[in-house]
Amino acid sequence: MNPPIFIAPPNLQPLPVRPGPSVQLAEESAGSAATRSRFSVDYYPANSALYVVGEVYAPLGGENPLQRTVQKLLQAERTLQFLCAKEGKPVGDCVLGVVFMGPHIDTALASQLFRSLTYYRAVLPCVWALHEKRRLLGYHMRKPFQPAVEAFLNATAVAQLTQKVEQLERRWCSLM
Repeated sequence: MNPPIFIAPPNLQPLPVRPGPSVQLAEESAGSAATRSRFSVDYYPANSALYVVGEVYAPLGGENPLQRTVQKLLQAERTLQFLCAKEGKPVGDCVLGVVFMGPHIDTALASQLFRSLTYYRAVLPCVWALHEKRRLLGYHMRKPFQPAVEAFLNATAVAQLTQKVEQLERRWCSLM
């Protein structure tokens, strides 16, 4: 299993390994352990909200790779801007982090995302702020698709193949 990586230059991508859980549970009070959750109001201040934003990176092919990475950064920025406006807080106070995940996320793509982010940081202030807080991650997923996505990709491939066959038939007929 590949561990998550930071969206950063190659020498800053590895996440530090922690020896134990990152969340300290409060003392047990009324209720059994089975009914308690570390994400409940017992562990967070009233009216708090911390979001984790996920962007799936699974290119269908034929697209410009640089355009794809910039598009994903823009999609993340749009979502972050919305959450900041909704919560009335800076991004660091309402978003725990952004994770770019998919079968193509690796150290090379993380470097490309970082270079694009650095170049466009003036128009991506929320994404840049999370990068500075080391809350911008990438995660390589080994099982990339759900059955519905597989079916969509197969249908797209069949449609493209059918279109090519029809073009060849028209060419063949025009030659006769």
